[in-house]
Amino acid sequence: MKKFLKIIIVLLIIAGACFGLYLYISGKVKKNMEDYNSAWSAFNKEYVAKTEKVVDYVKGSGEITSFNIKYLNDENYPIKDKYVKDGDTVTTKQKIMKIGGDYETKTLTSSINGIYFEIPGDMNRMTYTIYDTSDIGIEFSVDERDVVKLSIGQKAIVKIVVLNKEVEGTVNYISKLPQSGKYKVRVNIPFGEDIRFGFGSTVKITVEEKTVLTVPYSCIEFRDNKYYVLKKENKAAYDANEDYWNETRYFTEVQIGTINGNSVEIVSGLAEGEIIMGDE
Repeated sequence: MKKFLKIIIVLLIIAGACFGLYLYISGKVKKNMEDYNSAWSAFNKEYVAKTEKVVDYVKGSGEITSFNIKYLNDENYPIKDKYVKDGDTVTTKQKIMKIGGDYETKTLTSSINGIYFEIPGDMNRMTYTIYDTSDIGIEFSVDERDVVKLSIGQKAIVKIVVLNKEVEGTVNYISKLPQSGKYKVRVNIPFGEDIRFGFGSTVKITVEEKTVLTVPYSCIEFRDNKYYVLKKENKAAYDANEDYWNETRYFTEVQIGTINGNSVEIVSGLAEGEIIMGDE
């Protein structure tokens, strides 16, 4: 009899433990469903799909440099005399320095118009250069999605940060070969007396302006590699939904294009004037 009671008690304990585990798991599942549901936007504000002009840019940053630098070093001969000093403006065929030994000398001249610089290097060696001022600008890198939008001759806006100044530039070089997955792009700008090599700059190239159908970014939901919007007529059904695993049935799938700030281009799935829901 006692053995039977012990078995009954053990079974009751196991049953109680199983019931407690059931309550715990069901509570966790319910919370997870609530969390999943709350992960979707609140959709408490109405917006109208409308047409507007959007602009697509390619952007980059870098330092002002010359794309044509001439080096005057001749390691075989010492410098006998110099006719210019660091930072001087020089012209084509102007004498820069005389080099040579006791029995032979040679005069080096500039092959371009530019600025002469003496750049210290390792072991107290000096590099003598001329920076071409007719071929200056900014070099930056873009990925394959942006490089296909660019072409030689496109206009660009270069902002020289420290001067808070914008100048118009022109794309003059686009690499055919990537380096670490990026393509080099060069934009030329005109030289000015207030411009110094090494100034940090940003560049913005307008690649497309178009009038398209747009909605606010807050109206877009991304699930399973697809984009959705919630139309106003489906809002009540969405709010009353208890089928947590099939919420997309209340949404309309759309194809998106350019994202321009807080606006998203809608390529298909919506018509102008339709009312959709989004966050505040």
